[in-house]
Amino acid sequence: MARGKITMVLGGTLAAALVTGGIVLATHPATGNSSDANTPSLSSVTATTPAAPFDIESYTYSDAFVGGIKVAQIRAIVTGDDRNRWAATIITIGQMAQQSGAEAVKVTLLRNIPKTVPDIMRELGHAWYQPVPNRTVWNDKEKWTIFVAQPRHIADDRTIAVNQAYHEAYRKLIRARVDTNKAADQAHQTIAERFHLPSDWKLWAGNVNENTDRVSPEAISIDKTPVTDRLKELKDCLSMGMAYQPKPCT
Repeated sequence: MARGKITMVLGGTLAAALVTGGIVLATHPATGNSSDANTPSLSSVTATTPAAPFDIESYTYSDAFVGGIKVAQIRAIVTGDDRNRWAATIITIGQMAQQSGAEAVKVTLLRNIPKTVPDIMRELGHAWYQPVPNRTVWNDKEKWTIFVAQPRHIADDRTIAVNQAYHEAYRKLIRARVDTNKAADQAHQTIAERFHLPSDWKLWAGNVNENTDRVSPEAISIDKTPVTDRLKELKDCLSMGMAYQPKPCT
């Protein structure tokens, strides 16, 4: 899947993508919604949607790009709520980062579950925001590129447990110097037996599907009142200057 191209002028990594996964199993939605009827398309939403209270897990703020473009990458955590509020929250965070001086913004919204769980099962949505014409580091993105998970597709506790067990078994075999292909096959079989899974079970592809989960910022009207204090905290953090490595917003 194509990703934006970033040209760095300083060394260092702003963010790492964790590409471990879980398995394809029937899941129970984190929000309690179990059908499309309970998850309205954002394009059909006309009422104002309140942004959900959030905490900043970490952020980076860098001008280490060609032209000194200021890029903010923000990871935020929410508890519960629904798809429309997740979208409203992502947009609100991106707009505040822009108001604080960022010329390009990446926002990742995560579930409030342990950080030991891989991002693809914690993630609720992500967005790229490029509000300043010709001041961008993601040259294949539009002004807003937003994806928000369908609640019924979010990994449940069993999916997470199986995923974690697989990777633990795989790492144990690798430490025992088992060939990587054999280790993968053996771990796959071991977990299938332990959890009574079909022999052809697959690793989880992620909560967010960029083929189906894109949403439009124009389709939602946002009430930012519930997150006034959080937005001030984020603004204060970004006003402290550049943060080239991920750090908490405190």
